[in-house]
Amino acid sequence: MLSLIANNDDPHIFSINSKPYGSSYSDWCIRWIKWLLEQPRESNPAIDTSGENCAQNQHGPVWFLAGTFGGSATRKCNIPLGKAILFPIIEKECSFAEDNDLKIETDLISRTTKFMNSVTHLELSIDGITLQNLNKYRVQTPVFDLMFPRNNVYGVKEGKTRSTCNGFWIFLGPPTVGDHKIYFRGADRDFNTEVTYYLVVSDKKV
Repeated sequence: MLSLIANNDDPHIFSINSKPYGSSYSDWCIRWIKWLLEQPRESNPAIDTSGENCAQNQHGPVWFLAGTFGGSATRKCNIPLGKAILFPIIEKECSFAEDNDLKIETDLISRTTKFMNSVTHLELSIDGITLQNLNKYRVQTPVFDLMFPRNNVYGVKEGKTRSTCNGFWIFLGPPTVGDHKIYFRGADRDFNTEVTYYLVVSDKKV
C-alpha cells in the first residue's frame, strides 16, 4: 500500500538492483524516455498540466508518470488496479538530435552525468509521507535508439537518433484501490521541475 511507505527500505519501492517484471531499472527508464519523447507535442503527458493525457500509450504492467520540462504541474490521473508506477524525480536526457555539438556516445553520457551531478534538491512524498535518501535511486542508462516523431516536444528533426539518460527514478509497486497523492520536486541552480499527482486507482477499466 502506498499509504504505508514510511522509508526507502519498504519493499514496495523496488531497489535499483532489482529486475521488476523481468527487466532492469535502466531498461524501464529507457522505456519511460521512449514513451515520453516518441509522443507528439499535442498529446504529450509532460506538456499536459491537468492530467488529461495521463493515459496516453500506457501498456504493460507499469504505469508511467511524466514530470515537466521545467516548472510545476498538478495532474489528476485514473489508473487501473495492479499497475506499478515509474517516474523520475528529475532526469536529464541527451541525444544527437538535440545536442548536435556532441559527436560520440560517450559525450552523451558525460553531459547527462554533468547535469545530474549539479542537482541540489530532491523531494518526494507519497500520501503525505516524506521519503529520505533519494540519491540512492540514481540510474544512468546505456545509449539507445530514440525515434522523434513529427511535431515532437523539442522541435528537432523527426527520425531516429541515439540517446541516453541519467536521473533519480522511483519505481513503486502497485498501489491499492482508492485515492493517492504523489508529490515530487527536483532542481539545480538553473532548472526546477515539480509535480503533484492525484491518483485514483480503480479496478474498473480506464
